[in-house]
Amino acid sequence: MKTVFWLIIIIVLLAGGYYIYHTYLVKPEAAAGQAAVVQNPAQKDPAQAPEKKAKAEPTVDQMTKPAVENVTKVTDEAADKAAAAEKAANAAADKAAADAKAAADKAAADAKAAADKAAADAAKATEAAQAKAAAAEKSADEATAAADKTADEATAKAAAAEKSADTATAAADKTADEATVKAAAAEKSAAEASAAADKTADEATAKAAAAEKSADEAAAKADKAADEATSKAADVEKSADEAAAAADKTADEAASKASETAKKATDKASEAAKNATDDADSAADYLN
Repeated sequence: MKTVFWLIIIIVLLAGGYYIYHTYLVKPEAAAGQAAVVQNPAQKDPAQAPEKKAKAEPTVDQMTKPAVENVTKVTDEAADKAAAAEKAANAAADKAAADAKAAADKAAADAKAAADKAAADAAKATEAAQAKAAAAEKSADEATAAADKTADEATAKAAAAEKSADTATAAADKTADEATVKAAAAEKSAAEASAAADKTADEATAKAAAAEKSADEAAAKADKAADEATSKAADVEKSADEAAAAADKTADEAASKASETAKKATDKASEAAKNATDDADSAADYLN
């Protein structure tokens, strides 16, 4: 603003100087020259010419006073205008600064509000993600625990089925051994009866009758033992089938093994019963 003010002052001074020069210096000289051409008083009266010339020429103060007053007036007006312009410019600058500050404050407030909202949204999203992750981890742990429990139950059932199959096999083996012992005893009794029969026909007949009776009893006992063995084998097979059915849900291999073991036990029991029956029949045939 100061630069504009001094520029206006310089322009006003230049204009005032030009006006003074043109009005009070150039025009009077031109007018004097023209008057001298038309009529020169010195040619008519040389003695009076200097006095008239002196009266016709204005003083320096007279020539410069209007210009000075004009320049002063113009300068004052320019100064007033410059002051008004400076005041208006200062007011405009103050208003622009106030508007800029208000806009900056509003932008800062809006930015802070947006940042706070973004931070709140981010925190909310983070909490939601953490909650989902915790729920997923909990579900995974529960699924793992359930799978472990199912596997443990399947292992326990398979072990129980295997134990039942082993028990059934042991029972079948014991029954077969008992049948074999009984058959051997029957065969021994038949041999003794045959030896006694060689000593005397009567004793042999009597012993043969006794042996036949014993053989019949032995055969009946063998049949009973075979029936019991068959019943036990059926019970064992039923238990093995139930164990296999329970194990089939979680362990197919354990069920298959139990079924095979039960079948072997049944075959052994049946074979033992058949052998006992055959031995008893052989003894009876021998005595007859």
